[in-house]
Amino acid sequence: MKFFEKGEFKLLWPFYSEAIIVQIFYLYSLFFIPYAFSIGLNLTQVGIIFSALALSSLIFEIPTGAIADIFGRKFSVVLGYVLMGTIFTALFFTTNFYWIIVLFFLLGISNTLQSGASDAWIVDLVKIHKKGHLVQDYYNKQTILLNGGAIISGIIGALLVKQFGLQIIWLATGFSYFIGVGLLLFGKEYFVRKKQSVKEHTKELINHTKNSLNYSRKHKVISMLLLITIITSISFMFSSYTNWFAMFSQLGFKDHWFGYLESVVAFFGMLVPLLNKKLVKKFGERKSFVISLSLICLTLLSIFIFKNLVMLVIFFIIYSSLLWFYGPLRSAYFQRFIPNKMRATIGSLNQMIRSLIYIIILPLIGFMADKIGPKNVLPIGGISLIIAIILYYRIEDKPKSL
Repeated sequence: MKFFEKGEFKLLWPFYSEAIIVQIFYLYSLFFIPYAFSIGLNLTQVGIIFSALALSSLIFEIPTGAIADIFGRKFSVVLGYVLMGTIFTALFFTTNFYWIIVLFFLLGISNTLQSGASDAWIVDLVKIHKKGHLVQDYYNKQTILLNGGAIISGIIGALLVKQFGLQIIWLATGFSYFIGVGLLLFGKEYFVRKKQSVKEHTKELINHTKNSLNYSRKHKVISMLLLITIITSISFMFSSYTNWFAMFSQLGFKDHWFGYLESVVAFFGMLVPLLNKKLVKKFGERKSFVISLSLICLTLLSIFIFKNLVMLVIFFIIYSSLLWFYGPLRSAYFQRFIPNKMRATIGSLNQMIRSLIYIIILPLIGFMADKIGPKNVLPIGGISLIIAIILYYRIEDKPKSL
């Protein structure tokens, strides 16, 4: 059985290559919590930092998504990568809490340039080549490749942190985005730039955003999926890696061990997406969502019972694997309902909703974790998932094929 079908790699190789190679040097998310503790920050301050990132994402998400729809996905994504690489590099040179907030705010703006546009670029490209059936496969294979890169990343990260200290994560992550730029420049895009004045561009951007918002509001399945996004975002904030890693640090987990943990998690993350097609074929997309979310819920609730570090690490591996299972299914399903011309904007709306939740919830969760401990905060995420499971059962419309 071939991993790529005929013509697939030739068309999508820049994106597949970017997924694995960039991931190898992307160390920031893995080591940020021990880094924050090493420079004297607490979880409340960490929550404020991530809230600043979410705030800028909320403000700029739809405008930059509309810009991608009007000016081109490739331009938007590549520009976002350049800015993100620059900002991550700049973080190497400061440990000041307030400067970190400013840089994370700028990081959020940069991220919006590629968040919705990236998916839209891929989906439009395969549809133009009459290969819309590749969308689900792309998300599954991207997940496999990301985890393949993460296996290597964990080992490299552990060695770099042990040798040079935690601050090296910023240079490595910045470098990863610059590599991404070089690869994505080879990505094909069939986009005709419109010849308009700045005033005309601005007017079209505003109208395009309004139309996308109205379409999402009136479309009962998209509006339901966006509501589910709210619920799952709240849940995943309570059960975020921030709280998992903070719990591990408090239980004596050494800093460089997080790299090896990443490699183990990524190994299972490569295997899980291979089950997606089989599960969807047997149960359908909605029931597959319900199964994966139910298992995540049970995993998080189980944390109440165990105190042993080894057992908690095992639960974390299970939890992470289930997230890798759920993510590709949800992404492909969501994309099936969105018209081409609104794909980047509605994708950005989806991200904007998450950002709003993060702004409100992250400082609160950080404060709760400081007061009652991250171990007692994590299971709350499992309880809130019950609502999302019920909502998935209420979706009746069948998505169109891409």
